[in-house]
Amino acid sequence: MQDVKEEVEKCQKKPRRALLNIEDYHRQAKETLQQMAYDYYNSGSDDQLTMIDNQQAFRRIKLRPRILIDVSSHLSVDSISCKIQLLNSTTTISFPCIIAPTAFHRLANSEHGELATVRAAVACSTIMCASTVATTRMELIADEHQRQIKDNYPESRSQLWYQLYVFKNRQYSENLIKRAEKCGYKALVITVDSCEVGNRESDVHNNFSLPNGIQVENLIDDNNVLAFTHPKAPYDPSFSWKDLDWIRSITSLPLILKGVMHPDDAREAVKHGVQGIIVSNHGGRQLDTSQSTIDALPDIVKAVADANHQIDIYVDGGIRRGTDILKSMALGAKAVLIGRPVLWGLAVDGEQAKEISFDTIVCFGDSNSDIGNVYKLSDSKWPIDPPYYRGRYSNGKIWIDKLGISNIIDYAYGGATTDNNLVRGSTIFNLTVPGVRQQIAMYKNTIHSRKINYHRTLYVIWIGQNDYYFNIALAFAPSIVVQSIVNGINDLIEIGAKNILIINLPPFEAYPATAVFNAHDLLKKLTLDHNNKLLNSVRLLQANHSKISFEIFDLYSLISNILMNTTAYGINSTDKCWDTPHYTVIPLCSTPDTYLFIDQFHFTTRVHQFIADAMRKFLIKWKGHFRFHRSIFSV
Repeated sequence: MQDVKEEVEKCQKKPRRALLNIEDYHRQAKETLQQMAYDYYNSGSDDQLTMIDNQQAFRRIKLRPRILIDVSSHLSVDSISCKIQLLNSTTTISFPCIIAPTAFHRLANSEHGELATVRAAVACSTIMCASTVATTRMELIADEHQRQIKDNYPESRSQLWYQLYVFKNRQYSENLIKRAEKCGYKALVITVDSCEVGNRESDVHNNFSLPNGIQVENLIDDNNVLAFTHPKAPYDPSFSWKDLDWIRSITSLPLILKGVMHPDDAREAVKHGVQGIIVSNHGGRQLDTSQSTIDALPDIVKAVADANHQIDIYVDGGIRRGTDILKSMALGAKAVLIGRPVLWGLAVDGEQAKEISFDTIVCFGDSNSDIGNVYKLSDSKWPIDPPYYRGRYSNGKIWIDKLGISNIIDYAYGGATTDNNLVRGSTIFNLTVPGVRQQIAMYKNTIHSRKINYHRTLYVIWIGQNDYYFNIALAFAPSIVVQSIVNGINDLIEIGAKNILIINLPPFEAYPATAVFNAHDLLKKLTLDHNNKLLNSVRLLQANHSKISFEIFDLYSLISNILMNTTAYGINSTDKCWDTPHYTVIPLCSTPDTYLFIDQFHFTTRVHQFIADAMRKFLIKWKGHFRFHRSIFSV
């Protein structure tokens, strides 16, 4: 019960507005962070003109599209179609976006800090550039990076790069480099634009310092020497090209210079044998009124080309949209780095913003998950839009829309059963709809099943209610329905699924549609029996398939909690808001979001929000092995 309470704790709060883009996360982070922390992350130097122009410059660049070109092979944006190779093809990442080195992640998330960020990097199969002034030791970041790859993302090609500030104490700088080499960092990113920290006036106004318990761990030895609690660090103002040659002499790691803004410096970097350049003005935090990075990029690209030498050119600063990445690459960048956007996500949801491992969800089921299949099958006759929402069986978006996974492949049909060979599923005009086993067969025959990245794909089955509703005799034999679900799971295993989520039945006796049976106790027992048999079956599947991850999402407990605490959830009625005789809609209420059910069978969009919130939190904890704990339905 405690686990369920924790999972639905967030759902008891008023659902926040959906966060759809980086600026949404920025606004939310501003409300979430302490003022001093927000100002530190968000500020630029002096009048912040360069920081502002980094974003504005991208907006000044316009795209001119072409038409009538076959782009059908490019409609699916995934880790296969977007992958790129870096550093002379020694590194491959899933898309051209790298996590930039930024300081003090524990200011955004005090519990996990950089560890949450590195989990995101592994999940996204990209590079995290860890900062010298991280609030987590580089060794711990590296250990977590390797653990995530080994335990959760064996196909991830994520790497760690280490960002170096060069200190006056060269031995200390050398020690940092050797530590990075020892624990597996694959490149050294040397910041060359920060001999002195920029004039960030908000930090002066706030008298910025790190809170108690947070410190720059890489700069602290076993005797707690060199404790660093202030943004002004002992960087070396005499650092020059000859010192770069010294760094080259003590490490075999690829060298990438971060902070190159002038083409002459790019030419000089080529002469000194670096493997990469990051066009960067430190996010507008150093010399104010400097040129924006995207404006500086073309001259850097030309200078390197004129030097007749192939090195990677990256750019950071002001990147907030996919179109900004497109513009950067069109102007010659190999990839981009983002800093503040990562911090906003970390501040808003911590690991929740970062750690859902899946970028694709493939859903099989009935009307609870149907986002338009019956609507298309019935030639837009049902569910009627409006008042139903765009083919959904609700008055708004449903859980699958709200979950936040970017790519949805939905085979669910309203009226579906587990298997038409067991119980025929149907909808308006008595149209037969495919059962879950038939849906999986349809999926198997599509291109999706051949191009899918199985480790990044979540397969979801939510089914069972219609089997009992269409054939009440099965209420006395739930093992038959559960076995039919297991048959569908086995079908997915044969296809190659690696992550399978099964949603158990909500309290069947609470549905307005089941009131006609006048069998409250029987239906309650049915639901409990079904869910416990399902639990035992999934445990057995996990025991027999150790390389596949199975989970049960405990919808029964979530809906039971809502029923027991309606006021806390803002629910005023557990009855239906609409009646739907003969596939028509008769409104019975004017405030559907205060109702549990929109009609006799289906939840309101408000309840779907609760489901999505709880499921999202559940998925964040997905660790690759069965971990379901018995809850309300346990016996």
